[in-house]
Amino acid sequence: MKNWMLCLLGVFFTFFLVAQDSLDEKIVSKIHIEIIGETSDVSIIKSSLTTKEGSPFSQIDFDTDLKKLSKKFDRVEPEITSQGNTITITIKLWTQPIIKEILWVGNEKIKTSTLQKELKITPMKTFHRSSFNKGIQRLKEYYVKKGFFESQIHFTTQRNKENNTIVVTIHIKEGSSGKIGKIVFKGFTKEEKKEIKKEIATSEYNILLSWISKKGILNKDYLERDQLTIVNYLQNKGYADAKVDVQIYQEKEKTIIQFTAHRGILYRIGKICIDGYSLLEENLLQQQLLIHTGDVFSPEKLRMSAQNIKDLYGKNGYIETQVLFDAILHEGEPLYDISFHIEESEQFRIGMIRIYGNTTTQSNVILRESLLVPGEIFDMRRLKATQTRLENIGYFKNVNVYAVHSTEPFQEGKNYRDVIIEVEETTTGHFTLFAGFSSLNDLSGGADLTENNFSLGGFTKIFSQGLSSLRGGGEYVRVRAQFGTKQENYVISWMTPYLKDSLWRLGIEGSLTRSKLQSKNYKLKTYGFTLTSSYPINYIWTYGMRYRLRDDRTDVSNSANEDLEKLEDSKGVISAVGAYLNHDSTDNPYKPRIGFRSNLEGEYAGVGGQFEFAKTSFINTVYHPIWPKATMKYRGDVRFIEPLGKRDKDKIPLAERFFLGGENSVRGYKPYIIGPRVQGEKKTPLGGISTALLSVELSQEIIPIADIFAFFDAGSVSLKHFSIPKLNTSYGVGTRIEVMRRMPITFGIGFPINPTHKSDVQNYFFSMGTQF
Repeated sequence: MKNWMLCLLGVFFTFFLVAQDSLDEKIVSKIHIEIIGETSDVSIIKSSLTTKEGSPFSQIDFDTDLKKLSKKFDRVEPEITSQGNTITITIKLWTQPIIKEILWVGNEKIKTSTLQKELKITPMKTFHRSSFNKGIQRLKEYYVKKGFFESQIHFTTQRNKENNTIVVTIHIKEGSSGKIGKIVFKGFTKEEKKEIKKEIATSEYNILLSWISKKGILNKDYLERDQLTIVNYLQNKGYADAKVDVQIYQEKEKTIIQFTAHRGILYRIGKICIDGYSLLEENLLQQQLLIHTGDVFSPEKLRMSAQNIKDLYGKNGYIETQVLFDAILHEGEPLYDISFHIEESEQFRIGMIRIYGNTTTQSNVILRESLLVPGEIFDMRRLKATQTRLENIGYFKNVNVYAVHSTEPFQEGKNYRDVIIEVEETTTGHFTLFAGFSSLNDLSGGADLTENNFSLGGFTKIFSQGLSSLRGGGEYVRVRAQFGTKQENYVISWMTPYLKDSLWRLGIEGSLTRSKLQSKNYKLKTYGFTLTSSYPINYIWTYGMRYRLRDDRTDVSNSANEDLEKLEDSKGVISAVGAYLNHDSTDNPYKPRIGFRSNLEGEYAGVGGQFEFAKTSFINTVYHPIWPKATMKYRGDVRFIEPLGKRDKDKIPLAERFFLGGENSVRGYKPYIIGPRVQGEKKTPLGGISTALLSVELSQEIIPIADIFAFFDAGSVSLKHFSIPKLNTSYGVGTRIEVMRRMPITFGIGFPINPTHKSDVQNYFFSMGTQF
């Protein structure tokens, strides 16, 4: 700003000197450049000017030259002398000063060294006002981040013209800390406090968790919205005149927020009447109401009741029906009479379905998510469900589904409305690098490439349309490579959720695994191929079939041992077919709180290959909430392998056997250690053909990304047929934290109750994975 003012003064001064003469078109005889401060090459400066010696003078060009110079120099003073038809130009330039020192005043709660790092400008550097302003903005943002919302920061300068240096003083008024020490609710019941805390964004600062959740810091915008939220809460409790005061005060360097309720009179509902209807019966309309005579007055329930009536009409095709409502206050009495007025519409059927915006996704992929069928009676519930389904598949940034007047002629005597589906595409491919550490696999890492909207048929068009032809088919493809100190795994898989636009799913997977997880004596190496198809019976039941081909090339060291020698002989190809029935009624696929998951599977190996056996498994998990944010998880698994033909139990391949122990099964034990051992080597498990796993876990959510849990685990592995001879048990506690896009961190301690050997114990378990 200072430079611009100097330039304007210079231009004004120039015009003042030549007020009687016009300078334009006069010849520039000489340009003098005087530099004050650090030496600069005058010839370079002259060459950068549009105004040239020996050329006609242009006031517009000269103004442009001054603006350019003001950006490179701290101060610019021009002077023009006119003699006849010629002019002489003198320009004095002051170079940018050097920062001699940066002084800090007023910062008591944050160290100067910390602020200096945030400023990112140090002494003995050239002073640029614009750069320093950006540094001050960074300081302001840092103070806000630390909770000092009342902080004020500015800077002053003191310049030494003799040596062209400058001393910058940064003045800080920190104000009070914005860390919320306590939220006080005055005039609320205990139950109301619990409910309101769930609804508002403001929360108390937690020294352990707030740095992750970013909560607990005073935000006045959030506070204003929370105030309105609480007012609405009280109004829906019947206090239509409710007001809420908010007070902010300090107590021992902590911010205290107090919400005070002024409830006013409690209002109730008087008479309720409905008019304007003829198409539906009154008792059906009454069933849609969420309010009744004598109930406390609730604006929210009133609006929802009107919407329920409208949805009832919309379900039966009367999609343009309007439902109006009014609340009339009794004079001198805290009662509201409620009236609903219905403006019924004609019945409509579904006309054409038109899709717009799908530049990549094929139209049939969108239509198969639609629950609307042309010619059927219009059902608004299905229209809303169609929009929800399209939003949930993850192919689109925005989805809008709505009805419009039909543009095509249809059957006489019937009304139609077309359906418009507008979508905006989003990225559906993801490339992820990941790394982690666990007590099971030590260090691990790898890469994961997925495409959720893949098109296998696009390979035929790849030369004409490029790689974009491989997107838009609604299929799923994944390529994953994982490397660890004990295991390597490579997987490529493809799946279509609607085979030939039917409800059948079809999936193919190929894999290569090298593993030493079970023991240092084993080097498992398997090549696998799996073909899976499934069909949803309804939204919780699914049945499917699977074909599996596996080539087991496991190497066993110290094969002189009799047990290990038998394992060395159990190599070869496994060819198996199976069927399964799956049930899933949980409320969330990632973090369920209620519901039941169960999988019953049977498999026969012997369709070709070198092995013949039957495998069965029954896996069950029940989730049950026991109090707010606390979930009890019950797990019960049984699995069996029955050798058939000439093979006995000792010749079942190692990769097919069951192992238990470690962080994913019976915690507190070493990974895979439970069950029979190699003779003479108690640290080398043999695995088994019969296994059972039981677990009870109580999980308590602290914040949405952090839980603590307590558990009791029990597991058994046996080489006997359909036998569960002994359960190894343990108990313990732990914590789970998810940060950075579902990065899981689990830490816990388990205490074995009846380990077979003391060396089986591994109390601490830990796992961490991330992606970047």
